Amino acid sequence: MKSKRTSSPSSPADVRTACKILESAEFGWDSEADIIFTLQYGKKCLDLLHTTRERLERDTACSYIYNGKNTGRKEREMTIVYLSANILLQCIAYRTQRDIRYRFTSAIPKLQEWAKSEGRKIFAWTRERPKADPTAFSTIIMPSSSLSIETPAIAEMLDEVI
Repeated sequence: MKSKRTSSPSSPADVRTACKILESAEFGWDSEADIIFTLQYGKKCLDLLHTTRERLERDTACSYIYNGKNTGRKEREMTIVYLSANILLQCIAYRTQRDIRYRFTSAIPKLQEWAKSEGRKIFAWTRERPKADPTAFSTIIMPSSSLSIETPAIAEMLDEVI
């Protein structure tokens, strides 16, 4: 039985910060017509790739995080930028009424440890394969009618791309 995946019980301040990140997100399309969102908080930049293929049962998403050229670090920047990604994926799932499989993969031990702790709180991983592939985590983000995080600025951005 499927269960709904939603963002972690984050503090209201974290959620407000995550929504502000989304309000200033940049986006574009790659050669396959996939949407690439760029989210930034502190020094952390996260490129989130969202793919829709009508012939597939669900959409897919993956991300790439890197240090940007912003002036300085902020507290919990990696966790908050990933919280923004999760909120964005929830908004997309709700608007499209399609499940999204989000896959997190990293060969960097520090990021793997983050995925097992803070990442699990945000994404509620449905699949971890520590023996077969300790670098991969995934979850299914389902449309939820209880989503009330979409701000007017986020809605305007999504109106352009979805």
